[in-house]
Amino acid sequence: MLRVVAIFLALYSFVGCVTPNDKAKAAVPEIDVVQIPDSAVSVNFGRLQQGEVPFYEFQIRNSTDKPIVVLDFESECGCVVAEYPTKPIGVGEAAMCRIEFYSAGQFGKRVYDVSFGLSLQKRYKLQIRAEIE
Repeated sequence: MLRVVAIFLALYSFVGCVTPNDKAKAAVPEIDVVQIPDSAVSVNFGRLQQGEVPFYEFQIRNSTDKPIVVLDFESECGCVVAEYPTKPIGVGEAAMCRIEFYSAGQFGKRVYDVSFGLSLQKRYKLQIRAEIE
């Protein structure tokens, strides 16, 4: 039976952020669907000015033997939103995901838990961190 599979392995080595003000185009990490432990991954957006909207982008590459679907995205705050593929990701195919953090109306250190559900009957957790001035 296919072992528990995850999409966020590369987040361990590619945690970071890109703000709309960055002039240099950052490389978009590509994440293979592989087995990882159930621990949360942290995306640290660092210090922000109130109102900035940093984002983190990554690709999901399906390396399993059947199509996968990102079923949903949940956040404990409406200030964290995600764009993710709504169509199945075929075997060997890749799809783009994007997480945005809306800092308007917030101050100080912020930590929010978010998660994605996959058709592999698993939820994958992320922690969004920022310090807003």
